[in-house]
Amino acid sequence: MVRQQIEARGIKDRNVLRAMKKVERHKFVPANYLKYAYADHPLPIGED
Repeated sequence: MVRQQIEARGIKDRNVLRAMKKVERHKFVPANYLKYAYADHPLPIGED
């Protein structure tokens, strides 16, 4: 995900890349969106 979505957009900062690789995104999305946790599009967060 990081290589295809982040590095491909020109992000080169090692700290940012390391953080993006370390954070387990699926732990921060509602259960009904788990299959989209690593997709390249925004997910609803329950706020308008």
